[in-house]
Amino acid sequence: MKKAISIVVVVAATFLFNSCDKAKVEVDFNLDIANIYFTIDTTSVTGSVLLGATTFNSTLQQELDSHDASLDDVKSIAITGVEFIHLNPQNFDIVEKAYAYLAASGLPEQRIAYKDPVTNGLTLLPMDVDAVDLKSYLSQNVVTFRATGFLSAPNVQADSLQAKLSFKVHAEVKP
Repeated sequence: MKKAISIVVVVAATFLFNSCDKAKVEVDFNLDIANIYFTIDTTSVTGSVLLGATTFNSTLQQELDSHDASLDDVKSIAITGVEFIHLNPQNFDIVEKAYAYLAASGLPEQRIAYKDPVTNGLTLLPMDVDAVDLKSYLSQNVVTFRATGFLSAPNVQADSLQAKLSFKVHAEVKP
């Protein structure tokens, strides 16, 4: 009799433990986008100007796939770094202020970073980031990137720039 009760308890415990959902665990991973290129055209205008705008394909889904996660698992996406890099031998001397924005279909444009003031002599411009959740933006397939600035002098030569964006994805996934 004791043996039969022991077997029933073991079978019941096995069924109970196997039917329970495993608790989700919190994971953070980085998402880096470095293939954003734009050109600052020549202009005689000073003051507030559009530095450049372009679109890029979000790689969020591929990154989620590599972490066995889904978009539903993502709790937030924060911007952790924005850099503008001069690709030709010039610097940011005529740029006094710089701003970076993201937009996506059906969503308002969101400022993600700024630099005010911009230090003279830089060819790599690290920016200060805004505390915003960008999950809705990066979950779109195509995202628009736009840069604006305040120029202290006319831009007499077209400038090729690269923008590098770094994000921290916070998710809760089943192990």
